[in-house]
Amino acid sequence: MLDVAHTAERLSRRKHLAAAVGFAATVAAVAVIGCITVISGDGARTALAQQADLAKLLPIYPVYNAPMGVQKGRVAASFFPPSVVRQMDLNEDPCHDFYQYACGGFEKKVEIPEDLGGFARSWDGGSAKIYAEMRKILESDKGKAGDWFRSCMMIDKVNEMGAEPVSPYLKQIESIETYDDLWAVMSQFQFWDVPAFFDWWVGADNLKPELMNMYFGTGGLILPDYTFYTEGTDEMKSHRGAYREFIVSQLKLTGLSDKEANHDADVCMEIETELAVYQRLEPYVSLKESFVHLLHDEFIQQNPNINFEMLFKVMGIDKVGVGRKNIVVKAPEFFHKLNDFFGKRSAKSLIPYLRWHLTYNLSPLLGHEFLEATLKVDANLMGISKQPERWHKCVAATKSALPTTTEQLFISHFFSEDDRQVALTMLDFIRDAFKKDLESVAWMTEESRTAAQEKLHNIFFECGHPMTWVPDNWPVCTPAPYLHVLHAWEHTNMHVHTHIHTPHPHMKQIKPSHLISHRNRPLQHTATRCPCPNS
Repeated sequence: MLDVAHTAERLSRRKHLAAAVGFAATVAAVAVIGCITVISGDGARTALAQQADLAKLLPIYPVYNAPMGVQKGRVAASFFPPSVVRQMDLNEDPCHDFYQYACGGFEKKVEIPEDLGGFARSWDGGSAKIYAEMRKILESDKGKAGDWFRSCMMIDKVNEMGAEPVSPYLKQIESIETYDDLWAVMSQFQFWDVPAFFDWWVGADNLKPELMNMYFGTGGLILPDYTFYTEGTDEMKSHRGAYREFIVSQLKLTGLSDKEANHDADVCMEIETELAVYQRLEPYVSLKESFVHLLHDEFIQQNPNINFEMLFKVMGIDKVGVGRKNIVVKAPEFFHKLNDFFGKRSAKSLIPYLRWHLTYNLSPLLGHEFLEATLKVDANLMGISKQPERWHKCVAATKSALPTTTEQLFISHFFSEDDRQVALTMLDFIRDAFKKDLESVAWMTEESRTAAQEKLHNIFFECGHPMTWVPDNWPVCTPAPYLHVLHAWEHTNMHVHTHIHTPHPHMKQIKPSHLISHRNRPLQHTATRCPCPNS
């Protein structure tokens, strides 16, 4: 889906919320401490003495003559370093509007960059520094990662190619006649994470985390969630209009006429709206009841119009659900309706939907015209007014396609083994202290204490890098290795799927990074499966 958490209007009301959540939680803890200190005290310090201490620490925010709630907030702020206090609004009573108290200064001073839909001080600030350092590393690297990065920076070549990289797959879609043809294409789409009809991931079992399951959930939408398709407000109508225009502009760039592109856009909006309604109608169930475990044959029998047999075969997991109920359906009613959906439609009627979803998924790879069309819809949905710099896109693309290689390069430059051991020692101290607390806390039952101690015993630390590196053992071919990212995704998925049948005590969640929002990973896809041209 598009990387949109809120619409532009919602962003104006809730801007920086993501940035504030972790920060606000921290401030909350200390604010409580501060308030308790003022209210109860221990008899040794008077409220007047506390105010005097705060006046020294925060001379621009005098405690005297302020409302009592504001005074308490300023006392709490005295426990924070200046860099944190600057992000706060100490003229606000934290018990009246805690968000404003914790983050008011941040909202007042920080401007969202033109190429972002939001800004988180801790994460985006740190990410910007890491990306800048990775750029230097990749520009000078003589290996696979450097080749990939430099090929991505060949802007003139990318613009010259236009829609050529997606043409072979568009032709494959156009040739669909039967449901066998449809599912041959659909199976490959799912393997590449083209967002068509439903979503899947591999993750830990909810009761036995050392065991892995294949999960199936709702999907098939490109707008952020079903409300963008189903709500009748002027705001949502505006977003749907911008999205439809986006579909038309992108499809015309692939070679469709204006009439053909408008027809496809109408079909896509109709299908995605129907899928959105299915999602809206999914009944609420408790978390425990949401895990519906099935055997292979049960899953196939429940979905006779969806060729999961072919999907599993293409993905190399045809034995999933055999011998253990490790197929988990997170939205049973959605899949029931989806099965009926395929039963009432011809294979050829779904060509416009597939053509658009392939184009959308690969468009970040393509030239300037495709990116400018994307910028228009991003402006409507997120308030973005500028394309990210090319080098930033290419760092993201290289990290995504060659995760192990780029991580090892970064660690070799910035995180020595000595630093790692210091961090691990600190974590061991924390665990030991926690263990002592567990032995002595009075409020726990013995049953709870035993369970907590067992869980603590099973904790393991991966600091700086994983215990076992997954090699990026797919070929990189010049002059355009960035055109082979789907080949990289196939290798990544092959590794992920090996964990479905094998207990893995140190694996809590396996979800390929490419399942995260597409607009978070521009230039990460390609239009060829071949390892190298003419190979």
